[in-house]
Amino acid sequence: MDYVVATVPRTGSTMLCSLLARNGAGRPAEHLNPDPAAGGFGAADGSGLSAEAYVESVRRRERVGGIFGTKVMVHWLDAIRGSRGGTVADDAEVLVRLFPDAIYLRLRRLDAVGMAVSHTMALATGEWRGARRSHPPDREITMDEVDANRRWLLACEERWTELLAEIGAVPYEITYEALSVRPDDVVAGILDHIGHDGPIITTVPETTVQRGRAASDLRARYESWLDAESSDAGGEGR
Repeated sequence: MDYVVATVPRTGSTMLCSLLARNGAGRPAEHLNPDPAAGGFGAADGSGLSAEAYVESVRRRERVGGIFGTKVMVHWLDAIRGSRGGTVADDAEVLVRLFPDAIYLRLRRLDAVGMAVSHTMALATGEWRGARRSHPPDREITMDEVDANRRWLLACEERWTELLAEIGAVPYEITYEALSVRPDDVVAGILDHIGHDGPIITTVPETTVQRGRAASDLRARYESWLDAESSDAGGEGR
């Protein structure tokens, strides 16, 4: 059985995948990350394997108790389509070829402003996960930068919605907000959905939590900027 955590950046996906792995539901990871530094598909690019062959090799290696899990950020599909001289026409064909019978777990963050601020801070500081506390960026972050990130993240979310509908997948829905306050309920629901039995382990792994003053100040500045932009546009917003 395969499952795919379908998500975008800054939704708590690292935390979720770690919890699923701790509960024996495969070893979901960023297998298809095209960034060579991530150690996934990008790092394996020199092997000459097609995306299908690469995923099959990972599936054999990472399957636990008959379960293979992976995480996919929708923007990674751009690199996969054009990799190794591939002829895959579109995103839907990529998913159908790589995960023909997968269960999709849709992880979203309802707070788009918080997601954009978190993404912008991660880009500016280089801290994506694993740190106990985040440090302030060493450069000034503009409000246009945060706004561009918010728009891009929302576009990625819309891309997932359209793509899952195109392949006929009805995903199991999860939110960052629920995961952050009720991880035991969220994990229990997922395990039941994929048909995996066992005790629920919900010790929350350490991840980067950007709750410092710099992130709070950036959010406050951006929300004020949004209000001003909305007023200037006659209430229509940006």
